[in-house]
Amino acid sequence: MVGTFLFLICILRVTQRGAPVELAGIAIGLTLAAIHLVGINISGSSVNPARSLGPAIVGFAHNPEALKQIWLYILAPLIGAGTAGYLFRSGVLAAETVIPIRGEGGSDIPPAASAPRDAKSRRR
Repeated sequence: MVGTFLFLICILRVTQRGAPVELAGIAIGLTLAAIHLVGINISGSSVNPARSLGPAIVGFAHNPEALKQIWLYILAPLIGAGTAGYLFRSGVLAAETVIPIRGEGGSDIPPAASAPRDAKSRRR
């Protein structure tokens, strides 16, 4: 639950409108690696419910108890993702400032690739 919460917060922060996207992939990848390094010893680091469901179904013949515990590995990431999405959508975890649209505002921050361009500034 905590791992999925942190992972989704990272994804939402680096992909929100106006965020610089040049290093978004690296930030997401390093966050996932850190979550796995910390969580592997605690719970097997199941950030993705499908990653838990597959081995439980395949290993059912050898360990029938695996399917009795699968509900937690499906429910916990969904609760973590839902909480992160709700807090981000409500503005609690969203960025306080948004980089202005290209050509507008007096920002010294270079515009991000995700910032929309207006029709006047397009080069052909």
